[in-house]
This record gives sequence, C-alpha cells and structure tokens, in this order.
Amino acid sequence: MIPEIKWFQTKDSINMKLTMSKVKTIDDNSLKITLEKGYLKFSYRDYEFKEELSHELEELKKSNNGRILTLKLIKKERGYWDSIFKENKFNKLYVKIDWDNWYDQDSEEDV
Repeated sequence: MIPEIKWFQTKDSINMKLTMSKVKTIDDNSLKITLEKGYLKFSYRDYEFKEELSHELEELKKSNNGRILTLKLIKKERGYWDSIFKENKFNKLYVKIDWDNWYDQDSEEDV
C-alpha cells in the first residue's frame, strides 16, 4: 500500500507528511526511509514505495508525532519544483498538496 502523501515546499526544502490510515502509532524502529541514487525509498509494515525524485537532494530529515511522519527533504539547489517525483502517474495518484501550509511562490520574499 502507498501512504497518503501531502507536500508543500520552500525554496530550500520539500516538506512531506505521510499518513498511514491503518497505523495508530508509528514505531521508528520498524521505519525505513532512505535516499539512494536519486530515489526515495519508504517502508513501514504494509506501506511502501520507491520513486525517483525529480531533482537532487542534499539531506533527509524526519520527525514522527506518532501518527504522522514528516519528512523534510533539503534541496541541493534552491528553487521551486513542479513535482516531487519524476513519475507523473505516481504524483497524480498518491501525492496531494498540503493546502494548510502552501503559499504562493511569487509572494515569498528572498531571504
């Protein structure tokens, strides 16, 4: 199964929230997340995916509040991405915009 994936971005990072409807509490010891040769690999119980990223990343950070896993993907180069993953079908089927955190790129001030 694929977890629900919501995302938003800044010039420096991609922020993803992964929610697994059949999981009440996420156990960090069973969680596997890796960046390998341009791919993001995720595995937890019955949930998993391996998808090629649309751009290069510098670093992956994660936090877990028990029910929702948050990933912060630090971009190698600043700028905005049209999508997280190269595969458009995966983006359309499984990736949704996190409207609670989304903001207009044109209105963001340069820092």
